[in-house]
Amino acid sequence: MESKKRTGLFSLFFRMFRQVLAIHPVLFGLNYVVAAAAGILSSQGIIWLQKIYDTLFEAVRDGKIKDVIFMLFIWFGIKAAGELMTGLYNIMGEEHAMQTEKGLGKNINGKVGRLEPIMFESEETLNSIQRSYRGAGVGRNFVNEFLTGFFLYLPYFGTLFLYLYRQEKKLGLIILVIFAVTLLSQAVKSKFYVELEEETAGCQRKIKYYSGCINGRDMGKESRSLSICPFLTKKVKDALSEWNGYRKKQWKKGAATDLILAVMTFFSFVGIVLLMFYDLTKGVITVGLFAGIFCSVDSIFEMTEGFVSDCLEYGAALRGRIEGYLDFCRMPEKPASGIRLTKHGTVAAKNVSFRYPGSGRKAVDGVDLTIKEGETVAVVGENGSGKTTLVRLLAGIFLPMEGEVVHNGKSTVEYERFSFYQGMTGVFQNFGKYKISLLDNIRISDFREKIEKETERKELARLGLTVKEEIFPQDFETVLAPEYGGADLSGGQWNRIAIRRGLFRKHEMILLDEPTAAIDVMEEKRIYEQFIKMCKGKTALIVTHRLASTRLADQIIVMDQGRIVGFGKHEELLSTCRKYQEMWEIQKEVFFCT
Repeated sequence: MESKKRTGLFSLFFRMFRQVLAIHPVLFGLNYVVAAAAGILSSQGIIWLQKIYDTLFEAVRDGKIKDVIFMLFIWFGIKAAGELMTGLYNIMGEEHAMQTEKGLGKNINGKVGRLEPIMFESEETLNSIQRSYRGAGVGRNFVNEFLTGFFLYLPYFGTLFLYLYRQEKKLGLIILVIFAVTLLSQAVKSKFYVELEEETAGCQRKIKYYSGCINGRDMGKESRSLSICPFLTKKVKDALSEWNGYRKKQWKKGAATDLILAVMTFFSFVGIVLLMFYDLTKGVITVGLFAGIFCSVDSIFEMTEGFVSDCLEYGAALRGRIEGYLDFCRMPEKPASGIRLTKHGTVAAKNVSFRYPGSGRKAVDGVDLTIKEGETVAVVGENGSGKTTLVRLLAGIFLPMEGEVVHNGKSTVEYERFSFYQGMTGVFQNFGKYKISLLDNIRISDFREKIEKETERKELARLGLTVKEEIFPQDFETVLAPEYGGADLSGGQWNRIAIRRGLFRKHEMILLDEPTAAIDVMEEKRIYEQFIKMCKGKTALIVTHRLASTRLADQIIVMDQGRIVGFGKHEELLSTCRKYQEMWEIQKEVFFCT
């Protein structure tokens, strides 16, 4: 990840402004045209209020009451129109907020898809994604607070300043000082909020994860059966305590700033009132003008308070979230350009090495390997030997740090990334258990492809899963989630659905990373036999701990400490590879293979 750059509040606004504007420009524009109208009407209300004061003193002296009544009607009309514009602005704002949140969320999802997979191995990336979703939820609000200040508050403040400055220059300058102090204090506070978001992102992920372990459907059962809820509850409390500690520290800084601002505002208000009273006693201003100025000064302090709380303070509070969203948008992506892959063909690794972020050792070290098109290759080894990492490198999911992986004669870095995955599919140990129908669980891997239920019924039967009414009461339309009134499947049943999902997708290369962990040994062997038949003519990479199924593969790769220590067929490895011999001796009685 690139180094994080601290940006100013207004710089963040302009960057966020462009994104919010792009989502729905028409609604955006109309929203703030209405806001500008409301701001202008508010300022006109102040001007006409002063005219009413002036006319009122003349009417008392000259008896022209009709002029006062006429001006009151105009003033009420302006106020009513202003309220109407404000209400319309709020209604349009709600709709715009929903559209913007949806659009920003879509931007995040697209960005996630464009990141290099290796970046998801970093805690910093996960924290950044966490912060980005929080930022997307308030992106429109952040921009709106600034634009509300510009279109609604700025006309109000500008009119009052000009009015006071014309009457007494000293009063206008004091208002400028108050405004400048308010802006400065909020700029300081906004930094506190950014620090808070950065410090608490990891805490928030911990709270969500440990709470899911207690309350989640999948892990909640295990947590209760093992009586580990108290332990997990303590983890949640510790994370909450850490989060609250950060919040308390930043709150103290913000409270101190608020206190300084309140004291300065109070003395400014007292100073203005004393100054006006002094000018009144000296005959510089009249009693009527004093009343008008006093009402205006009172209004500007009220509006300043609203501007601070609604715009500056709220905008500053959101700054940390917005910076998290924009930082995530700046993260480096997979190159969009490149050669479009039409065929994977022969796959080769040339002196390939790879190390995970933050790790001190290589997960794969100096691997040279060639896999012919259409071969089924099994990858075996102990935990941590580099099996899964090697397969991810061969499949182009990870890019090597040294050496290169070649598909059909060209390095994986030369291919356009999205086209590279078009002819590829996979089934992994931690596969998705989607709470949708059985039919959708299969076709989700290639939802544009037409699906025939009877064909799928036969394919699932080949994998050992019969679609019958006792398990699937609505046939293929049965939702696979008991909490939604659907089916509650076993791990083995989910395994079979996941394998069928992977095979349903059009492909010429398939990856299987221990997808049958929940299936017993003998049944696993039968499924792999079916799998080999179904993958005939396609390149298949199978990662497994169990060696019984490796005898079905064309070639077997034996990994140990990131290196290939054996490569060949089952019988060949039994005589040439000591690591494979040891693994086979340990497992052969368990697998009952002959």
